[in-house]
Amino acid sequence: MKGHLLLAAIFVAFLLVLNLQFTGCTSKPTLRILAADALAHSFRRIQEDFQKQHPQFTISLETQGSILLSRLAVLRPCDVLAVADKRLVKRLLTDKNADWVIGFASTELVLLWTDMSKHKGEVRKDNWWKIILRDDVQLGLANPDQDPCGYFTLMSWKLAELHLGEKGLFEKLRAKCPKKKWALHAGDLLARMQAFQGDYAFAYRCHAQDMHMPFLPLSKEINLGDRSLAKEYARVAAKVPNYQGGAETVTGSPIIFGITIPKSCKHRQLAQKFIKFCLSEAGQKHLAESSLKCLQPPIVEAWGPEPDFLPKEQ
Repeated sequence: MKGHLLLAAIFVAFLLVLNLQFTGCTSKPTLRILAADALAHSFRRIQEDFQKQHPQFTISLETQGSILLSRLAVLRPCDVLAVADKRLVKRLLTDKNADWVIGFASTELVLLWTDMSKHKGEVRKDNWWKIILRDDVQLGLANPDQDPCGYFTLMSWKLAELHLGEKGLFEKLRAKCPKKKWALHAGDLLARMQAFQGDYAFAYRCHAQDMHMPFLPLSKEINLGDRSLAKEYARVAAKVPNYQGGAETVTGSPIIFGITIPKSCKHRQLAQKFIKFCLSEAGQKHLAESSLKCLQPPIVEAWGPEPDFLPKEQ
């Protein structure tokens, strides 16, 4: 009896070893991509096309708020990081974890609502702030400590106060959004809106379009979408987290998405190919489908060795 049990145990052990060897031989290396949730739709389309070109790899895409993703890129290896504010790469990854960032696309802020939002039929460019300040209206905000959409919104409110000449407008809007009601990130904000847990919110135009939500375009003086108005946007600022776990003041700027390859990258050549695909005509087509404005040429900012894989004309 003992002999049979011993043989059975040896046979089971042999099968386990064989299975491990088989699994090891057939598993594919994984390209890990972390991307801002506002890029979820466009990057999924890019992921699908890129996967077809590189079937020997598994392409993993994780989307979250950009500040959280930047911190994750420091804590665990990833091959590509794409964020909603290109400045985050240098601020949160620092030169210890990245050497450069490429600004590849831009968007603007819009005021969005749902079919159930109060007074939606009255909203116009010349009265939107009066509508959302009404007592019966709920205004949403993405957590500015976790997502650039949040602090870009605060900057936009400050610009609105300056541009409209409405003294105290920023504080009134801020008071409509107590911290306990902040959404975790831009994706969570839109999900709450779709669940009718709010009437209005400022969000990225690309995100609103991808989620098929109605919105009002805002004037270029306050939507942070016009690169020619960079100096005007810089008149305002917001406090944002830094890599030390504290906070720092960041000036207003046009919204420019940035992409980089962290130093923890395990598949550098494939990561370079992915970024080149994002910048290619095919990749830009997917970005444009989400109403993202592709930057031509892209903006390359390096504080270490520059990326040497981009075409010379860029």
